[in-house]
Amino acid sequence: MDANDPQTDDSHGKPVQSAWFPRRKRIVAREVQRQHTAEVEREMLSASQGSVSPAELINPPPIAPRTIEPLVDLTVFTGRHRKAGANRVYRLTQFAITIGTLAAAVGIFCALQEDAATARILSGSACLLGFLSVTLVRRSRLAHRLRGYAGAMCVLAVLSAGVSWLPIWFHSDSSKAASDSHSQSARP
Repeated sequence: MDANDPQTDDSHGKPVQSAWFPRRKRIVAREVQRQHTAEVEREMLSASQGSVSPAELINPPPIAPRTIEPLVDLTVFTGRHRKAGANRVYRLTQFAITIGTLAAAVGIFCALQEDAATARILSGSACLLGFLSVTLVRRSRLAHRLRGYAGAMCVLAVLSAGVSWLPIWFHSDSSKAASDSHSQSARP
């Protein structure tokens, strides 16, 4: 017998549990005709005493796969249909996020180019679009997919507003002061 066979006996004649295979249950279940009852009783008696060998175990034949006809014609449900309002809210949210991100980025650029009025207008409009996009995201389950983008756009809009309201770092007056101090040091 094989060493990995779950029915392998040890030196004392007792079956040994294998780590590879669990112990097989010996179940004989089949229709019995009247002329074979004596044979079945003998098999059951020997099985209850534990004297059935692995060769006598009955492995059932494999089950033949059956084709199951679908109850519903699946070709009818090929596309997903949503309410038109949900699609409109989703597209409006996408539009608000895109325009708000561009407005915030251009607002930061204008603030760095010392155009404070334009930067403040663009960053204010980006904040309003951010508020609109967060409101739309909370309103629609379909638009809820865009919540990360809406949050990131709001953060960028607030940063843009902060940069536009900060004092201008490279002001034209400071360059005049530097040129005046340079011209004063050059005078005798």
